[in-house]
Amino acid sequence: MKEALRDIVSGTIAGSAGIIVGHPLDCIKVRLQHSGSSIAHAVHLMLREGGMRSFFRGLSSPVIANAPINAVVFAVEGASMRHFSSTRPEWSSPFTHAVSGSTAGLSQVLIACPSELVKVQMQAGKTFSSTFECFRYIVREHGVGALYRGFGLTLARDTISWGVYFGTYDYMKSMATRREYSYFNRQGIQLNNNNNNQQQQQASLPVTTLMVCGGCAGVASWVIMHPVDVLKSIQQSAPLSSPAHERSVLALWNSYMSQFGPRFLLRGLLTTIVRAFPTSAITFPVFEFCIDFINGRHVDGGRDEVAAGHR
Repeated sequence: MKEALRDIVSGTIAGSAGIIVGHPLDCIKVRLQHSGSSIAHAVHLMLREGGMRSFFRGLSSPVIANAPINAVVFAVEGASMRHFSSTRPEWSSPFTHAVSGSTAGLSQVLIACPSELVKVQMQAGKTFSSTFECFRYIVREHGVGALYRGFGLTLARDTISWGVYFGTYDYMKSMATRREYSYFNRQGIQLNNNNNNQQQQQASLPVTTLMVCGGCAGVASWVIMHPVDVLKSIQQSAPLSSPAHERSVLALWNSYMSQFGPRFLLRGLLTTIVRAFPTSAITFPVFEFCIDFINGRHVDGGRDEVAAGHR
């Protein structure tokens, strides 16, 4: 229970930090996916519509939803890791993290889908004074079920992307750890090659290394599912009053393929990459810091300090 609570608190703080850093670029990404315009044109329109405030439209929706989403994600991922580590010891650490991440992604879709629908509706230029007003309007005019438009695509995207996210981060950390061990060996510092020392070494990686690992994990998780995210954004940004047959995945696919060809699936890819790296580069180090702080362990992360700890 203590470990689950630690994961929940750390994940919530880290997730909020990442959302705030990446939200302006997320607004641009949704505009690009919805309209197909250039980045410069999208930025120009957003500035003309509401100035700098346009880049923070819908921010409160993911931040408010972040608490239960990250509570679920990090608690489930941590619990799954502990379960699979004991029941499937033959699995590699990155693969175990990937399976645990997919399980966590699956578990949070019921919360994530309504949050993203409200966010996308506001980012696409719908005129609502606040996130709550948008939420209330959707429920009042279209019913609670309307909040789950795009559920299937959200489910497909998050189940895979969260697995890639956690698996890639652990793999990148493992690679960085091996390089650290190689460095120590070149310096004549002997380390015991056991799991506890490897975990301590991973925890003691420099903050900049953790940021690179997190950034790469974020980019990998978003790029691999970007086409699905484009379809989801198009479906969720469609007028809420549009007939069901017009906003089905098949109808949208046929319509956009006939108008734009397969290149529409790459809309906003550059913005997605630019956003994903700093967002995840902040999220994972903040998470690691919170874990260390709650555990009562301050890890400086410097290479010299790590080496000194094993002398």
